[in-house]
Amino acid sequence: MITAHVPRSSSATKAAPVAAQAPEAATPAPSQPLPGLTGCSVLEMLFNRAAPSLTPGELEHLSQQAGELAQTIAQRAADVAEGIGLLIADESAAHGEPDDSSTFRNSSDLPGLLWHFGDVFQQVAGLVSVAGEAAFLARGARR
Repeated sequence: MITAHVPRSSSATKAAPVAAQAPEAATPAPSQPLPGLTGCSVLEMLFNRAAPSLTPGELEHLSQQAGELAQTIAQRAADVAEGIGLLIADESAAHGEPDDSSTFRNSSDLPGLLWHFGDVFQQVAGLVSVAGEAAFLARGARR
């Protein structure tokens, strides 16, 4: 069963650097819902809450590790997308069909896959954002 999933970006996430968002990232009162959470906005919100208590060394470590994790996730997503493309091409060739494979002709098949990749790219964007901001804060703390 496919559940409708429409990711939304926070206007604060796009409008200001991560460090400048700390006031907006504070946990709202229970009666206020969190605005359109994405993998990116959750990572940024958590980082904004934790950053003031991290040492320069921890910020540098976080920057390095988040960057490496983003690279790994992006490479895995690329490998999966390539594998799906190869499966579709092989299936089409085996059935003597043109390039538009029967695998994704059903309108309910493709949205879930695309939403998954959208979520993956949101997570990568969040990790890259956190890595960059952690490096920036670590440099500033060392001065």
